[in-house]
Amino acid sequence: MVGVERTAASIWEAEINNIHPSPEAYEKLKVLASAKGLDVLKLIKNPFYYVDEYQRFVEKDCPKKIRYIRHTYGLFTTQFSELIGLIDGGSSVSMWESGITIPLRKNFSRLRNLAEAKGIDISKLNDNPDQYKDDYSKFIEKDVDKKIAYIRHKAGLFQEEMGKQMGCSGNAISEWEWGNCIPQIDSFQLIKSFANRNGIDLEYLNTHPEAYQDPYNEFKKVENTAQRLRDFRKRCGLSMSELGKIIGVSSTRICQWENPQKSQRPGRKTFDRIMELATERGVEI
Repeated sequence: MVGVERTAASIWEAEINNIHPSPEAYEKLKVLASAKGLDVLKLIKNPFYYVDEYQRFVEKDCPKKIRYIRHTYGLFTTQFSELIGLIDGGSSVSMWESGITIPLRKNFSRLRNLAEAKGIDISKLNDNPDQYKDDYSKFIEKDVDKKIAYIRHKAGLFQEEMGKQMGCSGNAISEWEWGNCIPQIDSFQLIKSFANRNGIDLEYLNTHPEAYQDPYNEFKKVENTAQRLRDFRKRCGLSMSELGKIIGVSSTRICQWENPQKSQRPGRKTFDRIMELATERGVEI
């Protein structure tokens, strides 16, 4: 349209070696701009005067925006790529979401159409991407390992049992809780359904991190647990046998917990009973 090779236009846009359009090319560019309603003088005074939605889309938080659009469809990158019309096995979308590359303008047109089909206003998305943050994004954004462990403990299940009830493997639960990987979208739907069946509000967990903090895990990380347990018992004014009767264990077991050479700790259920006693007596552990 301007009468030059594509590489020349690329050099102009990249300002390589300070090379710019010739006067003849400039006149043709001015005609093209005018045909699209662009005032070249305004553009010269302010290069950002005609910044369009594509430029706004790719200049800031582009990975996040694309991810939010994809999540509204509940698709993996491969499936989403096919929806856009790409046949690269999802590599382009993965690179966009990683911030390695940005979508071309022609890709943006398709992305915008897909977003609008799900009620996402591109202009509003550019202004504030997080207003379109979906449940999945909120869940995996922070402490996903602790949230899953909390959900399982709340249901009173072992990892294998939770996996069977959800329709996945116990190993998957273990990997999530150890932070080795995060659940994919389809697995998140299983977690969400499981949480709902057990009366657990994921939205509340996402906004109240104190709710899923696990005192037992924190306790296991503490050094000198034997001394802490001994101090706790004494502050409660209890002998080993008296404490054992209250929490349902033998005095021998308590002696083992309080012996720093044994390196033994209460199990989760017993620890929960100790925490209940701590609350009743107003004693910190």
